[in-house]
Amino acid sequence: MNKIVSLLLIIICISCEPSKKSLSDIFVVSKELQAQQVEFEIDSIQNPFLMRYVNKTLVMCNVFTPSLMTVFDWKTGRYIMSFGTKGLGPNEFVNFNTVSVLGNKLGIYDNNKREFLYLSFNDSASISYTTIKIDENDDIIPFNMYALTENFILATGLIKKGRFALFNNEGVLMGTFGEYPKSDVSDIASYTENAFAYQALIAYQPNKKKLAVGNQYGEGISFYNMNNILHPQLLKEYMMTPPHYIDASKGDRKSVTFQKDNICGFVDIGVSEKYCIGLFLGQARVKGEAWRGGDKLLIFDWDGNPVKKIDLPQKYLQMAISDDKIILLGHDTKTIDFVVHTIDLSEI
Repeated sequence: MNKIVSLLLIIICISCEPSKKSLSDIFVVSKELQAQQVEFEIDSIQNPFLMRYVNKTLVMCNVFTPSLMTVFDWKTGRYIMSFGTKGLGPNEFVNFNTVSVLGNKLGIYDNNKREFLYLSFNDSASISYTTIKIDENDDIIPFNMYALTENFILATGLIKKGRFALFNNEGVLMGTFGEYPKSDVSDIASYTENAFAYQALIAYQPNKKKLAVGNQYGEGISFYNMNNILHPQLLKEYMMTPPHYIDASKGDRKSVTFQKDNICGFVDIGVSEKYCIGLFLGQARVKGEAWRGGDKLLIFDWDGNPVKKIDLPQKYLQMAISDDKIILLGHDTKTIDFVVHTIDLSEI
């Protein structure tokens, strides 16, 4: 009898345990969409880690190549030019890993030179540069910086008094704001651990003055009202699965090591007039498989409400948003060739 009672108690306890919910589960509406392949000079695509649409061109940012940027005409798919070299000189780059769009300009932060560069793309296919030197500050070491408006740049990184820092267009610190998403991990972690573990992607809707912050590791996204840009208000936050990591810091060198069960979250997030659009994976790396890329789109409105989940036919490495399309870069499923696919924004 005691064995039967014990077995029943175990079954009851198991049934009472809350089921693990993922970020995908908050979407009631889900659909599959077939992306349309577009003609592109694929041979001119090098080794891109980022892709952005700006002023009717598609710019791919490369690694391990002599030219760090490759520009294509979006209407024809024709290769236009390559530019950007590594170096310490003017209009050269040492290291950058984030690129944001502001009108017909790209905003690029070189975290080795501590410079934020605006690249203006002109109709004649020429490029002009504006460089902003970011002030030195012992309490703030920016990892990534994003152009929000003509007057403000948003930084993430090692920030003692918040999750984000705001700089003006002269590189002067204007203030800090935000906290890391609440979880058992983030509550006990140091700000340096949080800065490395909760790496984020930024999307800003200037007309609505709304900011979205999608976690690259774990499953989480936050939305802010930026009407008062120096005092943003958190609108909504989802923290389904925190990053899984261990502190790998050695002396003054701070870092974390992500664990095998860590979830790869947002691959990229983008902006349309109506929606925040996230390219998302939401799974741990499978042994023997590359996890790089996302196989679904998570669509939110700018108040942070989930609208729709779109299941994609394959994984895509990069995403960009044009005036009327979602642009996806991936590999052909049967070859190693790059492919460029699109989804009409009107379809979502």
